[in-house]
Amino acid sequence: MIPSYSDLQYFLELSECLNFSRASERLGLSQPTLSQAIKRLEGGLQTDLFIRTHHKLVITSAGEKLRIESQKLLNQWAQVSSSVTNTTQKKAGTFNIGMHPSVALYSLKHFAKNILKEKQISFNLSHGLSREMTEMIVSRKLDVALIINPVRHPDLVLKKLAEDKVTFWKNKSTDTNTLIYDPALTQSQTLLKEYEYQFKRKIPSSNLETIQDLCSLGAGVGLLPERIAQKDPALKQVSKSPSFKDELYMAYRVDHEKNPGFEHVLQCIRTAKI
Repeated sequence: MIPSYSDLQYFLELSECLNFSRASERLGLSQPTLSQAIKRLEGGLQTDLFIRTHHKLVITSAGEKLRIESQKLLNQWAQVSSSVTNTTQKKAGTFNIGMHPSVALYSLKHFAKNILKEKQISFNLSHGLSREMTEMIVSRKLDVALIINPVRHPDLVLKKLAEDKVTFWKNKSTDTNTLIYDPALTQSQTLLKEYEYQFKRKIPSSNLETIQDLCSLGAGVGLLPERIAQKDPALKQVSKSPSFKDELYMAYRVDHEKNPGFEHVLQCIRTAKI
C-alpha cells in the first residue's frame, strides 16, 4: 500500500504534537479523521506507530523511522513538483529572507551577490532570534530563513548549511569575574547551568558584535559563537569551559511558492559555502 500525501502530513503533525486533540486542531481536522489516517498507515505497514497510554502518546521506533523518511519524501515531492510545474516561468520576484543579525554578518556575503545576478530578483531582509524566524516562516511572513538549531516542524523543509560552537572566550587582559552575554539565547542559559565558575558581575547585551568588542577590550569573559569570537585572533576559549554545538539551517515551507525565482534563491543559499 502506498500511503496518501495527506496521511503522511497528518502523521508528521501528530509525531510533532504527540497529542491527537492538538494535532487535529492545528490540521483543521476532526479527531476521528486523524485517527483513521494513523490506522491506515499502521495497517499498511503492519506495525504500531504510536503507543497509547492513559497519560500520553509515545512514538515507537518504527514511527520515528517513518517520521524521518516521510519528511524526506515530502521534501523530494515538493522539489519534483516545483521543477515540473515551473519550467517555463521566468526567474523573477521579491522574496523575504530572515536571520539573526550576527548570522547575516558572516553568511550574506556567500550568497547575496549570486541571488542578485538574476536582474528581476530582489529580496527583503528581516532580523531577529532564530525562534522568531521559525515562527515567521510557519506563519508565511518569511519565504526562507537561516535558523540556528531549529525546532522540527512538519510544515518546514530544513537544510543544514554549517556548524559553529558557542562557548566562553577571553584574552590575556580579561576581567574573569565579569561575564558579557546575551541572556535571551538558549545557548547562554544552557552553558551557564553547566559552567561551575560563578561570575561576580554579568553584563547583558543582545548584540553579539558588541559582546565581542567588549571581550576584546578585556572588559569581561564573552559568551560567543566561535565565528564571532574569531574576528579577534587574541581571543581564546576559556580553559575547561563547556561549549554548545550550533547548527545553521536553511528553512522554508513544504508548500512554498513554486516558481523559478524562489528556486533560484534556495539554490544560491543551499550551495553557499558558509
